[in-house]
Amino acid sequence: MFRETLANRVISIQHTGIKSLRKELTETEFYDPSQIKDYQNNKLRQLIQHSYLNVPYYKQIFDEHKIKPVDIKSIEDLAMLPILEKSTIQRNFHLLTASNSAKYFKRTTSGSTGAPLKILYDKGNKLIEISLMLRFLSGIGKDIGSKEINLWGRPDNTTWAKLIRFIKGFLYNTEFWNVYLFKDKDYSDIISKIMKNPKIHLRGFTQAVFMLACKLRENNISINVEAVSVTAEKLLNAQREVIERYLTKNLYDQYGCGEVNSIAFECNHHNGLHHAFEHSVLEIVNDDNTVAMNKGAVVITNLDNYAMPLIRYRNGDLIKLSDKICDCGRSGNLIQSIDGRLYDFLVGANGVKVHSAFLDHILVDSNLLERYKVREMRIIQTEVEVLVLQYVSELEIPEVSFKSFEHEIIEHLGVMKIIYLKKDFLKDTRNGKRRFVIPLNEYLKDPAIL
Repeated sequence: MFRETLANRVISIQHTGIKSLRKELTETEFYDPSQIKDYQNNKLRQLIQHSYLNVPYYKQIFDEHKIKPVDIKSIEDLAMLPILEKSTIQRNFHLLTASNSAKYFKRTTSGSTGAPLKILYDKGNKLIEISLMLRFLSGIGKDIGSKEINLWGRPDNTTWAKLIRFIKGFLYNTEFWNVYLFKDKDYSDIISKIMKNPKIHLRGFTQAVFMLACKLRENNISINVEAVSVTAEKLLNAQREVIERYLTKNLYDQYGCGEVNSIAFECNHHNGLHHAFEHSVLEIVNDDNTVAMNKGAVVITNLDNYAMPLIRYRNGDLIKLSDKICDCGRSGNLIQSIDGRLYDFLVGANGVKVHSAFLDHILVDSNLLERYKVREMRIIQTEVEVLVLQYVSELEIPEVSFKSFEHEIIEHLGVMKIIYLKKDFLKDTRNGKRRFVIPLNEYLKDPAIL
């Protein structure tokens, strides 16, 4: 109880106004569809007015398209505006910065497809992102200050950085482990800790959490950590199966991006991820930018960032919406799956494109990860007609075991040569994140990934 009280006290001092905002978010969470629409429309109108008056880029866009701020009355009217691309932000960084923003924070995205993207954001944006995260934690029974093990990943390991992490760890009852520096023994040590106290919140990069589950699988041990949440990397269905079998029955996914955090969270009914409508407008579009029914590219409008408004920003992700109503009672958009990045496609010898989500589905059906205790797997297209499948496993997978996988590939992509390589480890991508699929154009930029 002392740790929870301390953590809540510290965060209230550090983030003025968070207590009242958290109270508001407990009420809005269960708004009905009409209340959600009114809530978003009110925030949107304020954002549009601010952007036109204070952000040169939007003043220019509105004038070019002969649109006035009063024309954008609802989220449906957003379609009048062009989609904001990453390259547009890079070219117009200063024009997208609000002229009346006296104080702002900076963060840089990981740059999965090229140059990293710098984003400015203000205190109000930071406040709601933190508040939404705390709402999520509370919903899974892990309020701030309860014991957490955090498998994070940052290269900064200076004395100052270590001191900051130590202080934060004490104040928020969090134990930080840097996965960039992990050795096999680190996984064993963490397993020992969570076996002694499974009533914790284990949070971390998807691959790091999956590796913990693989370690348990190797030792034929199954435990049930009270709450496990993954972040930063796509959660493959094949990984979910292993994590839920060996590590926890309560696995929670969450969705955000460097440009807009706290977009969606999974609840304890596990029917998908609930869009945090209080913070953003979520649109799904087809390749031609028309509105998609339930599956397509994410276009997000951040309703809270007044320092650098991101209105109709295409973040590079593909998602699928669910038509279900979750038993939890929330009525906002429910995301069925986050299929990955727009560029995570393989183009077959026959010209057909398939997404990484399709390959994930094949792996789940093949049961290869479970049967051969696979810890990591990656598919790289090195030539138009050549795929290299790399895997890390204690057991070598006989090529005959890939027959069903190979059959599906050839059926959809045409005749492809598939090379199977057992590796001791997989090299990190340039941004340090784990990617299940490396398309041909990405491989050509970084052939050393092999």
